[in-house]
Amino acid sequence: MKSQGRFHLLTVPRAALVALCALVILATSLFLYPNSPAHAASYCQVTYTITNQWSGGFGANITIANTSSSSWSNWTLTFTFPASGQTITQLWDGTVSQSGQNVTVTNASYNGNVAPNTSTNPGFNGSWTASNPVPTSFSVNGNLCGGSSDGGTTPTPPSTPTLGSTPTLGSTPTSSLNNIMYAVNSGGAAVGSFAADGFFSGGSTYSTTATIDTSAVSNPASQSVYQTERYGNFTYTFPNLTAGTQYAVLLLVSENYWTSSGQRSFNVSINGQQVLTNFDIYAAAGAANKVINERFTTTANSSGTITIQFTTVKDNAEVDGIEILGGSNATPPPTPTSGITPTQTQIQGGTCNSGTTVTSNQTGTNNGFYFSHWSAGSGSVTMTLCSAGSYKYQWSNVGDFVGGKGWSTGSSHTVTYAGTWNPSSGSSYLALYGWTTNPLIEYYIVDNWTGFNPASNATSMGTVTSDGSVYNLYVHQQVNQPCITGNSCTFNQYWAIRQSKRVGGTITTANYFNAWASHGMNLGSFNYQILATEAFSNGSGSSNLTVSG
Repeated sequence: MKSQGRFHLLTVPRAALVALCALVILATSLFLYPNSPAHAASYCQVTYTITNQWSGGFGANITIANTSSSSWSNWTLTFTFPASGQTITQLWDGTVSQSGQNVTVTNASYNGNVAPNTSTNPGFNGSWTASNPVPTSFSVNGNLCGGSSDGGTTPTPPSTPTLGSTPTLGSTPTSSLNNIMYAVNSGGAAVGSFAADGFFSGGSTYSTTATIDTSAVSNPASQSVYQTERYGNFTYTFPNLTAGTQYAVLLLVSENYWTSSGQRSFNVSINGQQVLTNFDIYAAAGAANKVINERFTTTANSSGTITIQFTTVKDNAEVDGIEILGGSNATPPPTPTSGITPTQTQIQGGTCNSGTTVTSNQTGTNNGFYFSHWSAGSGSVTMTLCSAGSYKYQWSNVGDFVGGKGWSTGSSHTVTYAGTWNPSSGSSYLALYGWTTNPLIEYYIVDNWTGFNPASNATSMGTVTSDGSVYNLYVHQQVNQPCITGNSCTFNQYWAIRQSKRVGGTITTANYFNAWASHGMNLGSFNYQILATEAFSNGSGSSNLTVSG
Protein backbone atom coordinates (compact mmCIF):
# COMPACT_ATOMS: atom_id res chain seq x y z
CA MET A 1 0.00 0.00 0.00
CA LYS A 2 2.86 2.37 0.75
CA SER A 3 4.44 1.83 -2.69
CA GLN A 4 1.11 2.23 -4.40
CA GLY A 5 0.50 5.47 -2.57
CA ARG A 6 3.94 6.81 -3.46
CA PHE A 7 3.51 5.82 -7.11
CA HIS A 8 0.08 7.47 -7.16
CA LEU A 9 1.48 10.79 -5.79
CA LEU A 10 4.29 10.83 -8.34
CA THR A 11 1.85 10.38 -11.16
CA VAL A 12 -0.14 13.48 -10.21
CA PRO A 13 0.10 16.07 -13.02
CA ARG A 14 2.73 18.78 -12.38
CA ALA A 15 0.26 21.68 -12.44
CA ALA A 16 -2.02 20.02 -9.91
CA LEU A 17 0.95 19.31 -7.66
CA VAL A 18 2.03 22.95 -7.67
CA ALA A 19 -1.48 24.08 -6.84
CA LEU A 20 -1.73 21.57 -4.00
CA CYS A 21 1.58 22.76 -2.49
CA ALA A 22 0.47 26.39 -2.65
CA LEU A 23 -2.77 25.50 -0.88
CA VAL A 24 -0.86 23.72 1.91
CA ILE A 25 1.48 26.69 2.36
CA LEU A 26 -1.45 29.13 2.49
CA ALA A 27 -3.31 27.01 5.04
CA THR A 28 -0.18 26.76 7.19
CA SER A 29 0.39 30.52 7.12
CA LEU A 30 -3.20 31.19 8.12
CA PHE A 31 -2.83 28.80 11.04
CA LEU A 32 0.38 30.37 12.28
CA TYR A 33 -0.58 34.03 11.70
CA PRO A 34 -4.35 34.35 11.99
CA ASN A 35 -4.55 38.13 12.50
CA SER A 36 -1.23 39.97 12.79
CA PRO A 37 2.55 39.61 12.82
CA ALA A 38 4.10 37.73 15.73
CA HIS A 39 5.76 40.94 16.96
CA ALA A 40 2.40 42.63 17.50
CA ALA A 41 1.10 40.06 19.96
CA SER A 42 4.35 40.33 21.93
CA TYR A 43 3.93 44.09 22.55
CA CYS A 44 0.34 44.75 23.57
CA GLN A 45 -3.15 43.35 24.01
CA VAL A 46 -6.25 45.56 23.87
CA THR A 47 -9.73 44.60 25.05
CA TYR A 48 -12.61 46.92 24.08
CA THR A 49 -15.85 46.37 26.01
CA ILE A 50 -19.16 48.22 25.73
CA THR A 51 -20.31 48.46 29.34
CA ASN A 52 -23.75 49.91 28.62
CA GLN A 53 -25.70 51.27 25.67
CA TRP A 54 -28.79 53.36 25.05
CA SER A 55 -30.42 55.14 22.14
CA GLY A 56 -27.73 57.34 20.61
CA GLY A 57 -25.17 56.77 23.37
CA PHE A 58 -22.98 54.20 25.09
CA GLY A 59 -20.21 53.67 27.63
CA ALA A 60 -17.08 51.63 26.99
CA ASN A 61 -13.99 50.43 28.79
CA ILE A 62 -10.61 49.78 27.17
CA THR A 63 -8.03 47.52 28.80
CA ILE A 64 -4.53 48.13 27.44
CA ALA A 65 -2.12 45.38 28.51
CA ASN A 66 1.66 45.54 28.16
CA THR A 67 2.65 42.08 26.91
CA SER A 68 6.22 43.10 26.08
CA SER A 69 9.31 42.59 28.24
CA SER A 70 9.92 46.32 28.81
CA SER A 71 8.02 49.01 30.72
CA TRP A 72 6.26 51.82 28.90
CA SER A 73 6.90 55.31 30.20
CA ASN A 74 4.05 56.69 28.06
CA TRP A 75 1.47 55.18 25.78
CA THR A 76 -0.62 56.23 22.79
CA LEU A 77 -3.55 54.09 21.65
CA THR A 78 -4.97 54.45 18.14
CA PHE A 79 -8.00 52.81 16.56
CA THR A 80 -10.74 53.56 14.03
CA PHE A 81 -14.47 53.50 14.66
CA PRO A 82 -16.20 51.37 11.97
CA ALA A 83 -19.20 53.75 11.64
CA SER A 84 -19.14 57.42 10.72
CA GLY A 85 -21.49 58.51 13.52
CA GLN A 86 -19.45 57.12 16.42
CA THR A 87 -17.86 59.81 18.62
CA ILE A 88 -16.18 59.89 22.04
CA THR A 89 -17.84 62.63 24.09
CA GLN A 90 -16.14 62.15 27.47
CA LEU A 91 -13.02 60.19 28.38
CA TRP A 92 -11.36 59.53 31.75
CA ASP A 93 -7.88 58.27 32.65
CA GLY A 94 -6.42 59.69 29.46
CA THR A 95 -6.63 62.40 26.81
CA VAL A 96 -8.52 61.90 23.56
CA SER A 97 -8.48 63.45 20.11
CA GLN A 98 -10.64 62.35 17.19
CA SER A 99 -10.43 63.14 13.50
CA GLY A 100 -13.35 61.67 11.60
CA GLN A 101 -13.48 58.02 12.64
CA ASN A 102 -9.81 57.92 13.72
CA VAL A 103 -9.27 58.04 17.48
CA THR A 104 -6.07 58.74 19.44
CA VAL A 105 -5.94 58.26 23.21
CA THR A 106 -2.83 59.23 25.20
CA ASN A 107 -2.05 58.52 28.83
CA ALA A 108 -2.90 60.86 31.68
CA SER A 109 -0.08 62.27 33.80
CA TYR A 110 -0.46 59.51 36.37
CA ASN A 111 -0.89 56.30 34.32
CA GLY A 112 1.73 56.50 31.57
CA ASN A 113 4.07 54.03 33.26
CA VAL A 114 2.86 50.50 32.48
CA ALA A 115 5.10 47.64 33.56
CA PRO A 116 5.26 44.31 31.69
CA ASN A 117 2.26 42.04 32.33
CA THR A 118 0.20 44.90 33.78
CA SER A 119 -2.53 47.02 32.23
CA THR A 120 -4.23 50.39 32.33
CA ASN A 121 -7.94 51.05 31.81
CA PRO A 122 -9.19 54.25 30.22
CA GLY A 123 -12.93 54.49 29.72
CA PHE A 124 -15.34 56.80 27.95
CA ASN A 125 -18.86 57.83 27.10
CA GLY A 126 -19.71 58.06 23.41
CA SER A 127 -22.49 58.77 20.94
CA TRP A 128 -23.63 56.94 17.81
CA THR A 129 -26.21 57.44 15.04
CA ALA A 130 -27.20 54.57 12.74
CA SER A 131 -25.23 51.79 14.45
CA ASN A 132 -22.57 51.17 17.10
CA PRO A 133 -20.19 48.46 15.83
CA VAL A 134 -17.05 47.74 17.83
CA PRO A 135 -13.53 48.52 16.54
CA THR A 136 -11.42 45.45 15.81
CA SER A 137 -7.89 46.78 15.24
CA PHE A 138 -5.79 48.63 17.83
CA SER A 139 -2.21 49.91 18.00
CA VAL A 140 -0.15 51.13 20.96
CA ASN A 141 2.90 53.29 20.35
CA GLY A 142 2.76 52.34 16.69
CA ASN A 143 2.66 48.58 17.31
CA LEU A 144 -0.33 46.56 16.14
CA CYS A 145 -1.88 44.75 19.12
CA GLY A 146 -3.66 41.53 19.66
CA GLY A 147 -7.17 42.36 20.76
CA SER A 148 -10.74 41.44 21.42
CA SER A 149 -13.99 43.35 21.39
CA ASP A 150 -17.22 42.81 23.22
CA GLY A 151 -20.22 44.62 21.86
CA GLY A 152 -22.34 43.65 24.83
CA THR A 153 -25.41 41.46 24.89
CA THR A 154 -28.20 44.01 24.47
CA PRO A 155 -29.72 43.31 21.00
CA THR A 156 -31.81 46.48 20.90
CA PRO A 157 -30.59 49.69 22.52
CA PRO A 158 -32.98 50.72 25.30
CA SER A 159 -34.32 54.25 25.51
CA THR A 160 -32.40 54.94 28.73
CA PRO A 161 -29.02 53.73 30.02
CA THR A 162 -28.92 50.43 31.84
CA LEU A 163 -26.17 49.29 34.16
CA GLY A 164 -24.38 46.03 33.66
CA SER A 165 -21.93 44.45 36.08
CA THR A 166 -20.40 46.60 38.79
CA PRO A 167 -17.88 48.83 36.99
CA THR A 168 -14.28 49.28 38.04
CA LEU A 169 -13.04 52.57 39.39
CA GLY A 170 -13.03 55.25 36.75
CA SER A 171 -14.72 53.14 34.06
CA THR A 172 -18.32 54.23 34.40
CA PRO A 173 -20.15 57.25 33.08
CA THR A 174 -19.92 60.08 35.60
CA SER A 175 -21.87 62.84 33.87
CA SER A 176 -24.97 62.07 35.94
CA LEU A 177 -23.10 62.22 39.26
CA ASN A 178 -23.36 65.92 40.08
CA ASN A 179 -25.39 66.08 43.29
CA ILE A 180 -23.13 67.30 46.11
CA MET A 181 -22.92 64.91 49.06
CA TYR A 182 -19.84 66.47 50.64
CA ALA A 183 -17.73 69.54 49.82
CA VAL A 184 -14.74 70.11 52.10
CA ASN A 185 -12.27 73.00 52.05
CA SER A 186 -9.08 71.12 52.88
CA GLY A 187 -6.96 73.03 55.36
CA GLY A 188 -9.39 75.93 55.52
CA ALA A 189 -12.57 77.38 56.94
CA ALA A 190 -16.12 77.15 55.59
CA VAL A 191 -16.68 79.19 52.42
CA GLY A 192 -19.67 79.12 50.06
CA SER A 193 -20.87 75.54 49.59
CA PHE A 194 -17.64 74.16 51.08
CA ALA A 195 -17.59 73.14 54.74
CA ALA A 196 -14.56 73.70 56.95
CA ASP A 197 -11.90 71.02 56.76
CA GLY A 198 -13.12 67.80 58.36
CA PHE A 199 -13.32 64.00 58.13
CA PHE A 200 -9.52 63.80 58.00
CA SER A 201 -6.84 61.96 59.94
CA GLY A 202 -3.23 63.15 59.85
CA GLY A 203 -1.53 65.76 57.74
CA SER A 204 -0.90 69.47 58.21
CA THR A 205 -2.26 72.71 56.76
CA TYR A 206 -0.76 75.42 54.58
CA SER A 207 -2.18 78.58 53.04
CA THR A 208 -1.15 81.19 50.49
CA THR A 209 -2.39 84.61 49.40
CA ALA A 210 -1.38 84.07 45.76
CA THR A 211 -4.06 84.41 43.08
CA ILE A 212 -5.02 80.99 41.73
CA ASP A 213 -5.60 80.47 38.00
CA THR A 214 -8.96 78.69 37.58
CA SER A 215 -9.08 78.79 33.76
CA ALA A 216 -8.67 75.01 33.44
CA VAL A 217 -11.81 74.12 35.44
CA SER A 218 -15.49 74.78 34.95
CA ASN A 219 -17.61 76.30 37.73
CA PRO A 220 -14.60 77.05 39.95
CA ALA A 221 -14.94 77.41 43.70
CA SER A 222 -13.97 80.50 45.65
CA GLN A 223 -10.30 81.52 45.51
CA SER A 224 -9.98 80.80 49.24
CA VAL A 225 -10.71 77.10 48.65
CA TYR A 226 -7.69 76.80 46.37
CA GLN A 227 -5.49 78.93 48.64
CA THR A 228 -5.56 76.42 51.51
CA GLU A 229 -4.47 72.82 51.58
CA ARG A 230 -3.91 69.73 53.70
CA TYR A 231 -0.55 68.11 53.08
CA GLY A 232 1.63 65.21 54.26
CA ASN A 233 0.37 61.65 54.72
CA PHE A 234 -3.33 61.75 55.55
CA THR A 235 -6.71 60.13 55.00
CA TYR A 236 -10.23 61.44 54.48
CA THR A 237 -13.16 59.19 55.44
CA PHE A 238 -16.65 60.20 54.31
CA PRO A 239 -19.44 58.26 56.08
CA ASN A 240 -23.24 57.89 55.82
CA LEU A 241 -23.36 57.21 52.08
CA THR A 242 -25.46 54.46 50.51
CA ALA A 243 -23.61 51.14 50.47
CA GLY A 244 -23.00 49.74 46.98
CA THR A 245 -23.94 53.02 45.29
CA GLN A 246 -21.71 54.80 42.77
CA TYR A 247 -20.30 58.23 43.57
CA ALA A 248 -17.87 60.59 41.90
CA VAL A 249 -14.85 61.82 43.84
CA LEU A 250 -13.50 65.22 42.77
CA LEU A 251 -10.05 66.25 44.03
CA LEU A 252 -9.23 69.96 43.72
CA VAL A 253 -5.48 70.54 43.51
CA SER A 254 -3.07 73.35 42.64
CA GLU A 255 0.68 73.64 43.17
CA ASN A 256 0.94 76.60 45.53
CA TYR A 257 4.43 75.99 46.92
CA TRP A 258 6.81 74.73 44.24
CA THR A 259 7.53 76.58 40.99
CA SER A 260 8.67 73.69 38.80
CA SER A 261 7.81 70.08 38.12
CA GLY A 262 9.60 67.20 39.78
CA GLN A 263 9.46 68.72 43.26
CA ARG A 264 6.31 67.03 44.56
CA SER A 265 4.80 63.62 43.79
CA PHE A 266 2.32 61.43 45.60
CA ASN A 267 -0.14 58.56 45.34
CA VAL A 268 -3.87 58.54 46.00
CA SER A 269 -6.10 55.53 46.61
CA ILE A 270 -9.88 55.44 46.97
CA ASN A 271 -11.37 52.57 48.99
CA GLY A 272 -8.09 50.72 48.59
CA GLN A 273 -7.73 51.13 44.82
CA GLN A 274 -4.89 53.38 43.64
CA VAL A 275 -6.07 56.10 41.25
CA LEU A 276 -3.06 58.43 41.13
CA THR A 277 0.54 57.24 40.97
CA ASN A 278 3.55 59.56 41.32
CA PHE A 279 1.19 62.44 40.66
CA ASP A 280 2.94 65.77 40.01
CA ILE A 281 0.48 68.67 40.20
CA TYR A 282 2.76 71.19 38.48
CA ALA A 283 3.44 68.80 35.59
CA ALA A 284 -0.27 68.07 35.17
CA ALA A 285 -1.38 71.72 35.37
CA GLY A 286 1.59 73.16 33.49
CA ALA A 287 2.11 76.00 35.96
CA ALA A 288 2.21 76.95 39.61
CA ASN A 289 -0.91 78.37 41.29
CA LYS A 290 -3.16 76.81 38.63
CA VAL A 291 -5.98 74.54 39.74
CA ILE A 292 -6.99 71.28 38.06
CA ASN A 293 -9.66 68.77 39.04
CA GLU A 294 -9.04 65.03 39.19
CA ARG A 295 -12.33 63.11 38.97
CA PHE A 296 -12.89 59.42 39.70
CA THR A 297 -15.85 57.10 40.09
CA THR A 298 -16.08 54.68 43.00
CA THR A 299 -18.63 52.70 44.98
CA ALA A 300 -19.35 53.24 48.66
CA ASN A 301 -18.31 50.17 50.62
CA SER A 302 -20.59 47.92 52.65
CA SER A 303 -20.48 50.44 55.51
CA GLY A 304 -21.54 53.31 53.24
CA THR A 305 -18.08 54.88 53.42
CA ILE A 306 -15.60 56.33 50.94
CA THR A 307 -12.00 56.49 52.18
CA ILE A 308 -9.38 58.54 50.31
CA GLN A 309 -5.75 57.97 51.26
CA PHE A 310 -2.93 60.36 50.29
CA THR A 311 0.63 58.98 50.43
CA THR A 312 3.77 61.05 49.91
CA VAL A 313 6.36 59.94 47.36
CA LYS A 314 8.42 63.16 47.28
CA ASP A 315 7.99 66.24 49.50
CA ASN A 316 4.30 65.99 50.53
CA ALA A 317 0.98 64.81 49.17
CA GLU A 318 -1.60 67.63 49.16
CA VAL A 319 -5.17 68.53 48.28
CA ASP A 320 -7.04 71.86 48.28
CA GLY A 321 -10.60 70.56 48.40
CA ILE A 322 -12.69 67.41 47.99
CA GLU A 323 -16.20 66.88 46.65
CA ILE A 324 -18.23 63.66 46.84
CA LEU A 325 -20.97 63.70 44.20
CA GLY A 326 -24.00 61.43 43.88
CA GLY A 327 -26.75 60.90 41.36
CA SER A 328 -29.85 63.06 41.05
CA ASN A 329 -31.79 60.79 43.44
CA ALA A 330 -29.01 60.48 46.01
CA THR A 331 -29.81 61.72 49.49
CA PRO A 332 -27.16 63.97 51.06
CA PRO A 333 -25.78 62.54 54.32
CA PRO A 334 -27.04 64.03 57.57
CA THR A 335 -25.17 66.80 59.34
CA PRO A 336 -22.20 65.15 61.08
CA THR A 337 -22.53 64.42 64.77
CA SER A 338 -19.77 64.32 67.33
CA GLY A 339 -19.44 60.61 66.73
CA ILE A 340 -18.30 60.98 63.14
CA THR A 341 -16.44 64.27 63.05
CA PRO A 342 -12.66 64.08 63.11
CA THR A 343 -11.18 63.41 66.50
CA GLN A 344 -8.05 65.36 65.67
CA THR A 345 -7.95 68.82 67.24
CA GLN A 346 -8.43 71.42 64.52
CA ILE A 347 -7.09 74.94 65.00
CA GLN A 348 -7.05 77.92 62.70
CA GLY A 349 -3.61 79.48 62.36
CA GLY A 350 -2.40 82.73 60.87
CA THR A 351 -5.12 84.73 62.68
CA CYS A 352 -2.98 86.93 64.95
CA ASN A 353 -3.57 90.50 63.76
CA SER A 354 -3.26 92.80 66.76
CA GLY A 355 -2.34 92.37 70.41
CA THR A 356 0.37 93.06 72.96
CA THR A 357 3.76 93.77 71.38
CA VAL A 358 7.04 92.58 72.85
CA THR A 359 10.42 93.99 71.81
CA SER A 360 12.61 93.31 74.86
CA ASN A 361 13.80 90.00 76.26
CA GLN A 362 11.13 88.65 78.58
CA THR A 363 8.94 85.71 79.56
CA GLY A 364 5.45 85.60 81.00
CA THR A 365 1.87 84.45 80.57
CA ASN A 366 -0.56 85.73 77.93
CA ASN A 367 -4.15 84.54 77.51
CA GLY A 368 -3.46 81.28 79.31
CA PHE A 369 -0.21 80.42 77.49
CA TYR A 370 3.42 80.88 78.51
CA PHE A 371 5.54 83.01 76.17
CA SER A 372 9.25 83.60 75.79
CA HIS A 373 11.15 86.12 73.69
CA TRP A 374 14.94 86.36 73.56
CA SER A 375 17.03 88.38 71.10
CA ALA A 376 20.76 89.02 70.78
CA GLY A 377 19.89 92.67 70.22
CA SER A 378 20.92 93.39 66.63
CA GLY A 379 18.43 94.19 63.90
CA SER A 380 14.71 94.71 64.40
CA VAL A 381 12.31 92.10 65.79
CA THR A 382 8.78 92.49 67.18
CA MET A 383 6.64 89.81 68.79
CA THR A 384 2.85 90.26 68.98
CA LEU A 385 0.85 88.25 71.53
CA CYS A 386 -2.73 87.44 70.50
CA SER A 387 -5.57 85.30 71.84
CA ALA A 388 -4.95 81.85 73.33
CA GLY A 389 -1.89 80.22 71.73
CA SER A 390 -1.55 82.69 68.85
CA TYR A 391 1.44 84.93 68.22
CA LYS A 392 3.27 86.54 65.35
CA TYR A 393 6.78 87.79 64.59
CA GLN A 394 8.14 90.39 62.22
CA TRP A 395 11.92 90.57 61.91
CA SER A 396 14.50 92.39 59.79
CA ASN A 397 18.29 91.97 59.61
CA VAL A 398 18.40 90.17 62.96
CA GLY A 399 21.54 88.70 64.46
CA ASP A 400 19.68 86.02 66.43
CA PHE A 401 16.34 85.65 68.20
CA VAL A 402 14.08 82.84 69.38
CA GLY A 403 10.60 83.01 70.88
CA GLY A 404 7.05 81.69 70.84
CA LYS A 405 4.12 80.48 72.92
CA GLY A 406 3.64 77.24 74.83
CA TRP A 407 3.99 76.03 78.40
CA SER A 408 6.09 77.14 81.35
CA THR A 409 6.74 73.47 82.16
CA GLY A 410 7.09 71.16 79.20
CA SER A 411 5.89 67.58 79.10
CA SER A 412 5.55 64.51 76.94
CA HIS A 413 2.29 65.44 75.24
CA THR A 414 0.80 65.95 71.76
CA VAL A 415 1.16 69.44 70.31
CA THR A 416 -0.92 70.75 67.39
CA TYR A 417 -0.17 73.95 65.50
CA ALA A 418 -1.08 75.83 62.33
CA GLY A 419 -0.31 79.12 60.61
CA THR A 420 2.33 80.71 58.40
CA TRP A 421 6.12 80.92 58.55
CA ASN A 422 7.75 83.06 55.85
CA PRO A 423 11.49 83.79 56.20
CA SER A 424 12.65 85.90 53.26
CA SER A 425 16.41 85.94 53.93
CA GLY A 426 19.03 84.66 56.33
CA SER A 427 18.46 81.54 58.40
CA SER A 428 15.34 80.50 60.29
CA TYR A 429 13.89 77.48 62.14
CA LEU A 430 10.30 76.49 62.91
CA ALA A 431 10.41 74.06 65.83
CA LEU A 432 8.99 72.79 69.07
CA TYR A 433 11.70 74.08 71.37
CA GLY A 434 12.49 73.64 75.05
CA TRP A 435 14.92 73.13 77.89
CA THR A 436 15.47 70.65 80.69
CA THR A 437 17.71 70.81 83.75
CA ASN A 438 19.72 68.05 85.41
CA PRO A 439 20.97 67.47 82.81
CA LEU A 440 20.91 70.86 81.09
CA ILE A 441 19.57 70.13 77.60
CA GLU A 442 18.34 72.42 74.82
CA TYR A 443 16.10 70.47 72.42
CA TYR A 444 14.56 71.12 69.01
CA ILE A 445 11.93 69.18 67.05
CA VAL A 446 12.37 71.00 63.73
CA ASP A 447 9.49 70.91 61.25
CA ASN A 448 10.98 73.42 58.81
CA TRP A 449 14.19 75.37 58.30
CA THR A 450 15.97 77.56 55.79
CA GLY A 451 19.53 78.84 55.45
CA PHE A 452 21.99 77.24 57.88
CA ASN A 453 21.44 73.48 58.16
CA PRO A 454 20.81 72.68 61.83
CA ALA A 455 22.53 69.32 61.34
CA SER A 456 25.84 70.97 60.48
CA ASN A 457 28.63 70.05 62.92
CA ALA A 458 26.23 67.72 64.79
CA THR A 459 26.61 63.97 65.34
CA SER A 460 24.03 61.76 63.67
CA MET A 461 22.19 59.43 66.06
CA GLY A 462 19.80 57.68 63.67
CA THR A 463 16.20 58.40 62.72
CA VAL A 464 12.65 58.16 64.00
CA THR A 465 9.43 58.07 61.96
CA SER A 466 6.55 60.06 63.42
CA ASP A 467 3.77 62.43 62.40
CA GLY A 468 3.96 61.55 58.71
CA SER A 469 7.71 61.84 58.13
CA VAL A 470 11.17 60.57 58.98
CA TYR A 471 13.08 62.79 61.40
CA ASN A 472 16.89 62.70 61.57
CA LEU A 473 18.31 62.67 65.10
CA TYR A 474 21.45 64.57 66.14
CA VAL A 475 23.38 65.63 69.23
CA HIS A 476 25.70 68.64 69.46
CA GLN A 477 27.64 70.15 72.35
CA GLN A 478 27.52 73.91 72.96
CA VAL A 479 30.44 75.45 74.87
CA ASN A 480 30.38 78.84 76.64
CA GLN A 481 26.98 79.75 75.18
CA PRO A 482 23.89 81.44 76.70
CA CYS A 483 21.43 79.12 78.41
CA ILE A 484 18.48 79.35 80.82
CA THR A 485 20.83 79.39 83.82
CA GLY A 486 23.45 81.88 82.62
CA ASN A 487 25.41 83.39 79.76
CA SER A 488 28.36 81.00 79.61
CA CYS A 489 27.13 77.42 79.72
CA THR A 490 28.28 74.09 78.35
CA PHE A 491 25.41 71.76 77.44
CA ASN A 492 24.12 69.36 74.79
CA GLN A 493 21.58 70.15 72.12
CA TYR A 494 19.24 67.36 70.98
CA TRP A 495 17.81 67.65 67.48
CA ALA A 496 15.03 65.90 65.54
CA ILE A 497 14.88 67.35 62.01
CA ARG A 498 11.97 66.55 59.71
CA GLN A 499 12.85 65.31 56.21
CA SER A 500 9.50 66.34 54.65
CA LYS A 501 9.32 69.97 55.69
CA ARG A 502 5.94 71.38 56.70
CA VAL A 503 4.19 74.30 58.38
CA GLY A 504 1.43 73.02 60.63
CA GLY A 505 0.42 69.67 62.05
CA THR A 506 0.73 67.41 65.07
CA ILE A 507 3.94 66.79 67.01
CA THR A 508 3.82 63.66 69.17
CA THR A 509 6.61 64.65 71.55
CA ALA A 510 6.84 61.27 73.30
CA ASN A 511 8.03 59.66 70.06
CA TYR A 512 11.04 61.98 69.83
CA PHE A 513 11.86 61.90 73.53
CA ASN A 514 11.81 58.08 73.48
CA ALA A 515 13.92 57.97 70.29
CA TRP A 516 16.54 60.22 71.88
CA ALA A 517 16.54 58.11 75.06
CA SER A 518 17.08 54.93 73.02
CA HIS A 519 20.42 56.45 71.95
CA GLY A 520 21.39 57.48 75.49
CA MET A 521 20.19 61.06 74.95
CA ASN A 522 18.22 61.51 78.16
CA LEU A 523 16.26 64.61 79.09
CA GLY A 524 16.14 66.04 82.61
CA SER A 525 13.44 67.97 84.46
CA PHE A 526 11.31 69.97 82.05
CA ASN A 527 11.63 73.73 81.93
CA TYR A 528 9.64 75.74 79.38
CA GLN A 529 8.46 74.33 76.03
CA ILE A 530 7.24 76.54 73.15
CA LEU A 531 6.35 76.42 69.48
CA ALA A 532 9.25 78.61 68.43
CA THR A 533 10.25 80.87 65.60
CA GLU A 534 14.03 81.38 65.45
CA ALA A 535 16.01 83.50 63.00
CA PHE A 536 19.65 84.59 62.66
CA SER A 537 22.40 85.51 60.14
CA ASN A 538 20.92 88.96 59.38
CA GLY A 539 17.65 87.33 58.39
CA SER A 540 14.29 88.92 57.67
CA GLY A 541 10.78 87.53 57.54
CA SER A 542 7.53 86.92 59.41
CA SER A 543 5.51 84.20 61.11
CA ASN A 544 1.92 83.96 62.36
CA LEU A 545 1.24 80.81 64.36
CA THR A 546 -1.25 79.20 66.75
CA VAL A 547 -0.36 76.34 69.08
CA SER A 548 -2.46 74.08 71.30
CA GLY A 549 -1.95 70.87 73.20
